[in-house]
Amino acid sequence: MSAKQDRVRARTPTDLERKGFRKTFSEMAGVASDNRSRIKNMEDEVENGTWNPTLNNEGASYDVQQGWYQKIGKVVTLGWLIEAQVNDTVSVPLEIKGVPYLPRYNAFGGGVAYNVITQNDFPFECWGVDSSGVITALNTVFYPYSGAVILSGTICYTT
Repeated sequence: MSAKQDRVRARTPTDLERKGFRKTFSEMAGVASDNRSRIKNMEDEVENGTWNPTLNNEGASYDVQQGWYQKIGKVVTLGWLIEAQVNDTVSVPLEIKGVPYLPRYNAFGGGVAYNVITQNDFPFECWGVDSSGVITALNTVFYPYSGAVILSGTICYTT
């Protein structure tokens, strides 16, 4: 038998059946049905909500304090916008607390930090959230001596 005849012979239904490639219509319909039920179950696992992001600055007065999230299964995407007046007595790194779900692992996301002081005067890079649910900047960000701060970001993580 030539190589061409071998290729043709391998495509016969009997050979494919022996190799487990043949599916009946009812078997394929069952797979489609399973996929539909998985999608339906996933829709049941979608949760949208709000959360209250707070700063670790006791004297902060908030002009805007908004947080939102979407949880699909174990994946959480959260975002926030904080505009606040802060006092000048805090010399600790800026932290945002109050995430609705604790992450399983540390995660990072984008955003902005306006009118803050960064360690070694590096520019702001990105936000990160640790497994205890505390959001901080990748490079340490401190509060200004006093005045307004604007903080915004989005992070996606698994629970």
